Amino acid sequence: MEDKACVLVNKKTGDALFEFDKNYNSRMIVRPYSVLVEMLMKDKNMQENLIIISEEEYFLLRKKMIENEDYMNAMDKICDDISKMLHNELPEDLKNIIEFDYEKNDRNVNGFPSITKCTGDVDIKNNLWERLDAYEQYFKNKIAFNADSQLLNEINRNIRYIKSAWHMYQKGNIKKATEQIELLLERYADDDFFVTELKKAYGIKQIAGYDELKMERFDYSEMEQHPVTLYRGRISKQVLCQRKEMLHRPYKKYEKIPRQRFTCEGMPALYLSTTSYTSWLELGKPKKDFYVSAFVPNERGEMLRILNLVIIEEMVNGFYNAPIDKENIRRKELQDKMISFWPLVMATSYKYLDSHEDKVEYIIPELVMRSLKKFGIDGVAYLSKHVEHDLQLQIGVNIAIPIYEEHLDQGYGTVSRCFKISKPEIYSEQAKESYAKCEGGSYIYDIYYRQNASYQPSVNLTEGAMLYGDTTFAKFDNYMVNKELKYYDEED
Repeated sequence: MEDKACVLVNKKTGDALFEFDKNYNSRMIVRPYSVLVEMLMKDKNMQENLIIISEEEYFLLRKKMIENEDYMNAMDKICDDISKMLHNELPEDLKNIIEFDYEKNDRNVNGFPSITKCTGDVDIKNNLWERLDAYEQYFKNKIAFNADSQLLNEINRNIRYIKSAWHMYQKGNIKKATEQIELLLERYADDDFFVTELKKAYGIKQIAGYDELKMERFDYSEMEQHPVTLYRGRISKQVLCQRKEMLHRPYKKYEKIPRQRFTCEGMPALYLSTTSYTSWLELGKPKKDFYVSAFVPNERGEMLRILNLVIIEEMVNGFYNAPIDKENIRRKELQDKMISFWPLVMATSYKYLDSHEDKVEYIIPELVMRSLKKFGIDGVAYLSKHVEHDLQLQIGVNIAIPIYEEHLDQGYGTVSRCFKISKPEIYSEQAKESYAKCEGGSYIYDIYYRQNASYQPSVNLTEGAMLYGDTTFAKFDNYMVNKELKYYDEED
């Protein structure tokens, strides 16, 4: 138990304790058992009210609680009773003032997860239309927003562009459909939170690259200065040993490009992930023949302009607190923009849980890719639809870079010279001792795992729930980024 990742749990409620990380995000306290024991020994009140259990046990406990309807009903009743007790002690007019004031400042968004999971019998168009309409109605009904005509108009406008683009695409008018998405993107393309250089893209470095969003009490210097480290995976029964084998499909093979999320027919794209684990998920969790190369951008690569589609509820809710941030105009502006932009995130984030022939869920992502060139945007950052939940965004972001131009007539895009690449190596659980010899190197490991003060995302593998930094994948990330890095056309 000494080295296991553990959490502090309230004996009465079964809830884990949370803390603020250095980026001012609220995260569950996860520490080795011995560290938590030391914390309890210093505080008698904590000893009486808290217990220590492994993170894996906690997830199983929460799962049972959620499945136990009686437990959930009992918890709801306790909360209701406490609320009523406090409420009944106040004069009626004061109650109304307090409730209205609370609602007026409650700018949280709830009920709209980033990834929509559905089965093959679901009509994507009808489902998307219903969710878009529900999203718009949500803000019309919410006191904190329903008087903000500009925001409501922006939400309505973007939803109309998405629906119109869908209709035009299905009628075969791809040019007109693309123009609708271009109209949607116009308002965001000049905002460096939504379109910015790869070296400070939110999907990778969060708010570290934005001085106006930083908290004074935190030091972001390491997040800013650490190189971006990305990974690309391939399944191959043939041995892969050359860097160029890990690039996108060459132009001459364009006719073989399958339709998938964030692709255009006839246009190859370079797909990269923030971890080898996410690349593994994207390829369907292969049990063998899984090759990986590390991609580290050079100065030109760091300047690639990336559209940010990595937006989740927790992120929107944490950006602007009306009573605290009243003077921070930029934070409010960004929260409003994220809220109005989110319908596009929704429309590009559908996942079927079973196989199906119809790929209509890729209509809007394809149109986004077709729209990039007009704004001089080089690629898109988006949350993998294969992660377990939104809070795994630190390890679960993908970058898709469409290939517009060839380099040296080899069929590879000029963007391929924006990265130094390691030779491909096959991932193997049996080699984990070799991987463990590299104590750091990847951005995710150095920033989110090596520093105990930072939030450390967990994943569920066959061994159970684990901090990502403890997995073989994380050690493989370090191992690969510490290999010799060269350009694809500089092979030994």
